[in-house]
Amino acid sequence: MKVIITEEQLSRYLIRRLDCMRDFIDKLKSGEVKLPIPPRSFDWNTYNFIFSSMLRGHCGDTRGYFDQKIHDDIMEYFGDELIEIYKMNK
Repeated sequence: MKVIITEEQLSRYLIRRLDCMRDFIDKLKSGEVKLPIPPRSFDWNTYNFIFSSMLRGHCGDTRGYFDQKIHDDIMEYFGDELIEIYKMNK
């Protein structure tokens, strides 16, 4: 079930990077960008952290540490699309 999220509910972190993340996800869907680690290497419960890290790194986050809140925001907003990409590439 897809949850509808309005922009007002997004964190500032995600709002600032939304266009970049959307572009990256579209490139993953089209095959223009390949996944660096094949999904068959991990189950979804692990792989979603790889997706989150890829999005953050691609969109200029150089902090290099895990942030549960940011991860949860990314998964809440893009999770349905990311799991579809995961399944397509498995």
